[in-house]
Amino acid sequence: MQINIPEKESYTMNFTERHHAFISATFYRILKEQAPTGWENAFLYASRRYAEQRGGRMAQRAIRDGKPLTIGTYCSYGEWNYTDAAREENFPQSIHDHFEGDDMIRRYDACPWSAQYLEMGLKDGANLYCQDLDMSIARGFNPAVSYVVTQTMHDHGHCCHILGGLANDKPEAKKAENVRDFAYHCAHIYKVFSDVMTAIYLTDGVLIAAEALKAFKEAYGAEMADELVRYRNMDFDYVDR
Repeated sequence: MQINIPEKESYTMNFTERHHAFISATFYRILKEQAPTGWENAFLYASRRYAEQRGGRMAQRAIRDGKPLTIGTYCSYGEWNYTDAAREENFPQSIHDHFEGDDMIRRYDACPWSAQYLEMGLKDGANLYCQDLDMSIARGFNPAVSYVVTQTMHDHGHCCHILGGLANDKPEAKKAENVRDFAYHCAHIYKVFSDVMTAIYLTDGVLIAAEALKAFKEAYGAEMADELVRYRNMDFDYVDR
């Protein structure tokens, strides 16, 4: 397992949820424009692969701590918190939870990923990305966990997630040492999408990944684009610490 962790001072750049959304949205835009064979399935596969790796790392930390791989533990071992930028846009405040029997119903009226995709004119991409992402994280954590996304906000006004059995399995507070900043998460999603496109489309996939990186550099600058590349040798299947 080869791991290359950037120096700590590189973590200070202000990566946010919007940067993260921009990366997958840009891959979607390029794929849609170029329309290689099976491009929608390639995008969905990359999204799922990214999410399953996240869930897998959550499971590894939980196992190390002696925790059961249940829905409550899943909620306790998430790897990110909302950034200050998202809070300023009132995204966390758009989440509303209630219980129906043993299940928690979570409603999202807005989120940074949706906002970014829609600003880029990619409603169809937002639907494709969001329809399975959270279920894939849960699947990577433990396929036995009940997590269902019944609708997304792009066609129905709000997202609806059902976390099965959470009423009887209360989560604990997240541990700060398990949370990763959005430089890490942005580098992760760029690497997964790049690797998947290269595996499927070979030379054309390399060019797709390069075009996405170029678009990110043009939007946010060379320093932030370089940060994505610095993680190129990290194996995101496994925890870094």
